[in-house]
Amino acid sequence: MNNFKKLYILSLIAGVFVNTSCKKDGIIDRAESVNGNALLKIYHLSPDAPTLNFYANNQKITAVGPNTAGAEQGIAFSSIFPGKEYFALPAGTSAFKAVVPASSTVLPGAVLNLGSAEFKANSRYSVFVIGKMSEASTLIIEDDVNVPDPTKAYIRFISTIPTEQKLDVTYTQTNVTPNVKGTVFSSASYKEIKGFQPIEPSGVYTLTLDTTATTGKVLGTFKDFVPVAGRKYTLISTGILGGTGSQVPNLINSTNKY
Repeated sequence: MNNFKKLYILSLIAGVFVNTSCKKDGIIDRAESVNGNALLKIYHLSPDAPTLNFYANNQKITAVGPNTAGAEQGIAFSSIFPGKEYFALPAGTSAFKAVVPASSTVLPGAVLNLGSAEFKANSRYSVFVIGKMSEASTLIIEDDVNVPDPTKAYIRFISTIPTEQKLDVTYTQTNVTPNVKGTVFSSASYKEIKGFQPIEPSGVYTLTLDTTATTGKVLGTFKDFVPVAGRKYTLISTGILGGTGSQVPNLINSTNKY
């Protein structure tokens, strides 16, 4: 079942230019009242991009503390902001951009223009920045946090590994003997979002990512996942097939409804 309401695809403007007026303050307050605001969560999933800070209508909306030298830092690849819950953004049209911190060793001060999107008051959105930097795009999903059955947990999947190969996610419930195994998502294409599926809470699960064509060849795992009844989760494939270091394919998880 597909439980999100809208899907926007905003292509990054190809031009990259140097920003000479990056603000280090003016961050929108995450504790601001929900009334009259939209609620957002931002995912940095561009595997070859450096750390980034995000702005809406030229106001900084992400915050990372400075390093020991006092230099501004950004959000690293595969990071989520905020890590828990959402932050408030005034409803209406917002023009987005991402800025590489001046302290970065890669493209310091560069700006990526992410286009504009409309956000409704009292609605929740997930903003995914995906794809390699040269061809990156942004997916914005209006999140449905309603829980059909409060005795169940729910999980969805988004494939952000830039590949033509389809991906599967299987599970092993490790807190029972014998272990229970199965497939939770199958044949996911790049940029495809598999809608929320119910999962039994309180179990201990290992979630495994592999390509549909080569089942059994593990690309990444998310271990010791213990879903809680009444919550909704997003599972995300990250990295690049054949990548090394931080670009090795992996699975990360985010909570959309506590």
